[in-house]
Amino acid sequence: MNTWNVARWMSEGKKVFNAVTTGPKDAKKFGEVTRTKEPYFNCNTKHQTQGFRTVSGGKGNSHALTDSIIVDIRLRDTDDGFSYNANHAHQHAVELKITHDGETIYSWKMNGVQSPATNDWISDPNPKLITKPGKWKLYTRSIEEGTCGKIDGWKKVGEFTAKEAHEDCFMKYRQDTDELGVCGECLEGYTEVNGNCVADSATDDSSDDSSDGSIDGMGGSSGSSGGSTDNTTTYMIGGGILLLALVLRRRKGGE
Repeated sequence: MNTWNVARWMSEGKKVFNAVTTGPKDAKKFGEVTRTKEPYFNCNTKHQTQGFRTVSGGKGNSHALTDSIIVDIRLRDTDDGFSYNANHAHQHAVELKITHDGETIYSWKMNGVQSPATNDWISDPNPKLITKPGKWKLYTRSIEEGTCGKIDGWKKVGEFTAKEAHEDCFMKYRQDTDELGVCGECLEGYTEVNGNCVADSATDDSSDDSSDGSIDGMGGSSGSSGGSTDNTTTYMIGGGILLLALVLRRRKGGE
């Protein structure tokens, strides 16, 4: 599931993610890079890239299958004067790629914009889901610079390590909370024991059991019922034999 909450931003009127100011409250910047080219006989070029990652679980970490990466760029030049501006930003473009443990997972292109509302920054409208735990890196390279100086080669923007996917709270026998990755109290019928939720029936298994080898109030053994039955049967057989012997003896004496 992708929890980069674009719908929430839209409902708050945040049509464009402005990374220069604060960024989303549930994200952290993991890297930024500025690349320039200032040729002597041509206009200058400046391409800026920033990488953010969402966090979850209450400890500032990003988790697989929950959090995402979003990229911001600002592409400007000095084609219309001595200071950088975005009058020709639409003629500028960068290629971006995100790798996981050395393998390219995402690769795409973004063009620059002129937007006073965001100070000419633009955000990737499609956040990239963190699909696996491990090392994630963001790279950028300039592929279009209008008529100004050309910037060559790839450049790493930043990197971070994603954690394992969150374990579902239900699988921990705990209640869900409003904060993703943070579980609440134990579910009904479970009690917390050493940090884990254990079924109440399991805690009742340690009830008193005196059936093995204990001594009853009469001084006899109250062990297994099988032992008592065997003794009683033996006594009954023995008594029957004795009674039969007495009867036969009396009959013999009467003859």
